[in-house]
Amino acid sequence: DWGGLARLAVAGAAAGASSRLLKLAYERARPADLAPLWHADGFSYPSGHSVGAALLYVSIALIAGRALPRAGQRAALLALALALVAVVGATRVYLGVHYPSDVLGGAALGAGWALLLNGRARAPAARPRAAA
Repeated sequence: DWGGLARLAVAGAAAGASSRLLKLAYERARPADLAPLWHADGFSYPSGHSVGAALLYVSIALIAGRALPRAGQRAALLALALALVAVVGATRVYLGVHYPSDVLGGAALGAGWALLLNGRARAPAARPRAAA
């Protein structure tokens, strides 16, 4: 699906750029309450890993879901994608490099880009207007 691949590439670039811009706009420091299990540089909000995971897994579920005949199968695929996003987000909080709100914001940003471009791809093509 070359169209799906192109949408994924565009969404990846857009999500990465918007994530960086939001990090610079908010300049939220990483958690310092507990000793982190991992060291991470840069600002905390939004979680770039959550942005990437949501973008990738939700996009794949939406693109691959078009090949599935039943709505229940598409819903299960999307649920699996969201579970993977949740696992990635939970590991970022567990490692002490993000607050839960960083992860939720990142997941919303990534999923938003995936849904936006999926919706754009499914929009009906504009018809030329008939001469009056």
